[in-house]
Amino acid sequence: MTSQGDLDPARLSELLAREGARFREARPRSQAMIARAREHMPNGMPMSWMAYYHDQLVYIDHGQGPGFTDVDGFSYVNFNASDMAMFCGHANPAIVAAVRERAARSANTAPFDVTGHPATTVPAGLADGLPAGLMIVGRHLEDGLCLRVARAYENAVSGFPVPPGH
Repeated sequence: MTSQGDLDPARLSELLAREGARFREARPRSQAMIARAREHMPNGMPMSWMAYYHDQLVYIDHGQGPGFTDVDGFSYVNFNASDMAMFCGHANPAIVAAVRERAARSANTAPFDVTGHPATTVPAGLADGLPAGLMIVGRHLEDGLCLRVARAYENAVSGFPVPPGH
Protein backbone atom coordinates (compact mmCIF):
# COMPACT_ATOMS: atom_id res chain seq x y z
CA MET A 1 0.00 0.00 0.00
CA THR A 2 1.34 3.46 -0.91
CA SER A 3 1.09 6.58 1.19
CA GLN A 4 -2.08 7.36 -0.82
CA GLY A 5 -3.68 4.04 0.12
CA ASP A 6 -6.03 2.75 -2.60
CA LEU A 7 -6.61 6.20 -4.09
CA ASP A 8 -6.74 6.24 -7.87
CA PRO A 9 -4.45 9.04 -9.16
CA ALA A 10 -6.38 9.29 -12.45
CA ARG A 11 -9.67 9.67 -10.57
CA LEU A 12 -8.13 12.30 -8.29
CA SER A 13 -6.91 14.27 -11.32
CA GLU A 14 -10.37 14.04 -12.88
CA LEU A 15 -12.05 15.29 -9.67
CA LEU A 16 -9.52 18.12 -9.30
CA ALA A 17 -10.11 19.26 -12.89
CA ARG A 18 -13.90 19.08 -12.52
CA GLU A 19 -13.97 20.94 -9.20
CA GLY A 20 -11.49 23.53 -10.48
CA ALA A 21 -13.72 24.21 -13.49
CA ARG A 22 -16.78 24.46 -11.24
CA PHE A 23 -14.93 26.87 -8.94
CA ARG A 24 -13.93 29.13 -11.87
CA GLU A 25 -17.39 29.02 -13.49
CA ALA A 26 -18.99 30.19 -10.23
CA ARG A 27 -16.68 33.25 -10.19
CA PRO A 28 -17.17 35.14 -13.48
CA ARG A 29 -16.16 38.53 -12.05
CA SER A 30 -12.89 37.12 -10.70
CA GLN A 31 -12.25 35.48 -14.08
CA ALA A 32 -12.85 38.80 -15.85
CA MET A 33 -10.48 40.56 -13.44
CA ILE A 34 -7.82 37.89 -14.07
CA ALA A 35 -8.15 38.38 -17.85
CA ARG A 36 -7.93 42.15 -17.42
CA ALA A 37 -4.90 41.87 -15.14
CA ARG A 38 -3.07 39.72 -17.70
CA GLU A 39 -3.24 42.66 -20.11
CA HIS A 40 -1.27 44.82 -17.67
CA MET A 41 0.81 42.59 -15.38
CA PRO A 42 2.97 39.52 -16.05
CA ASN A 43 0.77 36.45 -15.50
CA GLY A 44 -1.95 38.79 -14.23
CA MET A 45 -0.23 39.04 -10.84
CA PRO A 46 1.13 42.09 -9.02
CA MET A 47 4.18 40.06 -7.95
CA SER A 48 5.77 37.43 -10.15
CA TRP A 49 6.03 34.76 -7.43
CA MET A 50 2.24 34.69 -7.04
CA ALA A 51 1.77 33.02 -10.43
CA TYR A 52 3.55 29.92 -9.20
CA TYR A 53 1.41 29.28 -6.13
CA HIS A 54 -2.15 30.21 -7.01
CA ASP A 55 -4.15 27.97 -9.31
CA GLN A 56 -7.63 29.03 -8.18
CA LEU A 57 -7.51 32.80 -8.19
CA VAL A 58 -10.10 35.12 -6.72
CA TYR A 59 -10.12 38.90 -6.53
CA ILE A 60 -10.81 40.27 -3.08
CA ASP A 61 -13.48 42.94 -2.77
CA HIS A 62 -13.02 43.58 0.94
CA GLY A 63 -11.78 42.02 4.14
CA GLN A 64 -12.72 42.30 7.77
CA GLY A 65 -11.12 40.52 10.71
CA PRO A 66 -10.11 36.96 9.81
CA GLY A 67 -11.99 36.78 6.51
CA PHE A 68 -12.55 38.37 3.15
CA THR A 69 -15.19 38.45 0.40
CA ASP A 70 -14.33 38.15 -3.27
CA VAL A 71 -15.80 40.23 -6.11
CA ASP A 72 -18.30 37.43 -6.82
CA GLY A 73 -19.71 37.58 -3.27
CA PHE A 74 -18.10 34.41 -1.86
CA SER A 75 -16.76 34.71 1.70
CA TYR A 76 -13.60 32.97 2.92
CA VAL A 77 -11.69 32.52 6.15
CA ASN A 78 -8.23 33.82 5.32
CA PHE A 79 -5.57 31.26 6.04
CA ASN A 80 -2.91 32.75 3.75
CA ALA A 81 -4.09 35.52 1.42
CA SER A 82 -1.49 37.75 3.04
CA ASP A 83 1.05 37.42 5.79
CA MET A 84 -0.28 40.41 7.70
CA ALA A 85 -3.85 39.11 7.83
CA MET A 86 -2.59 35.98 9.55
CA PHE A 87 -1.78 37.77 12.78
CA CYS A 88 -3.69 41.06 12.78
CA GLY A 89 -6.74 40.42 10.58
CA HIS A 90 -8.06 42.46 7.69
CA ALA A 91 -8.83 46.14 8.07
CA ASN A 92 -7.58 46.42 11.65
CA PRO A 93 -8.54 50.04 12.45
CA ALA A 94 -5.17 50.93 14.03
CA ILE A 95 -3.26 49.52 11.08
CA VAL A 96 -5.58 51.15 8.53
CA ALA A 97 -4.98 54.53 10.20
CA ALA A 98 -1.20 54.04 10.29
CA VAL A 99 -1.03 52.93 6.64
CA ARG A 100 -3.29 55.78 5.54
CA GLU A 101 -1.10 58.31 7.35
CA ARG A 102 2.12 56.81 5.94
CA ALA A 103 0.78 56.43 2.39
CA ALA A 104 -0.09 60.11 2.35
CA ARG A 105 3.62 60.87 2.82
CA SER A 106 5.28 58.41 0.48
CA ALA A 107 4.42 56.00 -2.30
CA ASN A 108 7.88 55.45 -3.77
CA THR A 109 7.65 51.65 -3.77
CA ALA A 110 4.23 51.41 -5.42
CA PRO A 111 5.58 51.05 -8.99
CA PHE A 112 7.65 48.03 -7.97
CA ASP A 113 4.76 46.44 -6.07
CA VAL A 114 2.66 46.65 -9.22
CA THR A 115 5.31 45.48 -11.71
CA GLY A 116 6.55 42.61 -9.56
CA HIS A 117 10.18 43.73 -9.44
CA PRO A 118 12.04 42.87 -6.23
CA ALA A 119 13.12 45.98 -4.34
CA THR A 120 14.91 46.65 -1.09
CA THR A 121 16.08 49.78 0.68
CA VAL A 122 19.41 50.18 2.45
CA PRO A 123 20.52 53.04 4.71
CA ALA A 124 22.44 55.63 2.69
CA GLY A 125 23.34 58.26 5.27
CA LEU A 126 21.67 61.41 6.50
CA ALA A 127 19.77 64.16 4.69
CA ASP A 128 19.21 67.29 6.78
CA GLY A 129 20.00 65.19 9.85
CA LEU A 130 17.41 62.52 9.03
CA PRO A 131 18.06 58.97 7.80
CA ALA A 132 17.96 58.54 4.02
CA GLY A 133 17.73 55.29 2.06
CA LEU A 134 18.87 53.95 -1.27
CA MET A 135 16.37 51.72 -3.10
CA ILE A 136 17.82 48.82 -5.07
CA VAL A 137 15.47 47.32 -7.67
CA GLY A 138 16.07 44.01 -9.46
CA ARG A 139 14.76 42.19 -12.49
CA HIS A 140 11.77 39.86 -12.27
CA LEU A 141 12.43 36.74 -10.17
CA GLU A 142 15.91 37.97 -9.22
CA ASP A 143 15.20 38.68 -5.57
CA GLY A 144 18.46 37.02 -4.55
CA LEU A 145 20.53 39.27 -6.80
CA CYS A 146 18.75 42.34 -5.43
CA LEU A 147 19.61 41.27 -1.87
CA ARG A 148 23.23 40.48 -2.80
CA VAL A 149 23.64 43.97 -4.31
CA ALA A 150 22.16 45.49 -1.14
CA ARG A 151 24.56 43.48 1.04
CA ALA A 152 27.53 44.45 -1.16
CA TYR A 153 26.58 48.13 -0.89
CA GLU A 154 26.27 47.91 2.89
CA ASN A 155 29.67 46.19 3.10
CA ALA A 156 31.28 48.76 0.79
CA VAL A 157 30.22 51.80 2.81
CA SER A 158 31.06 50.23 6.20
CA GLY A 159 28.35 51.74 8.32
CA PHE A 160 26.25 54.88 8.46
CA PRO A 161 26.02 57.96 10.68
CA VAL A 162 23.69 57.64 13.63
CA PRO A 163 20.73 60.05 13.45
CA PRO A 164 20.78 62.83 16.07
CA GLY A 165 19.22 61.83 19.39
CA HIS A 166 19.83 58.08 18.96
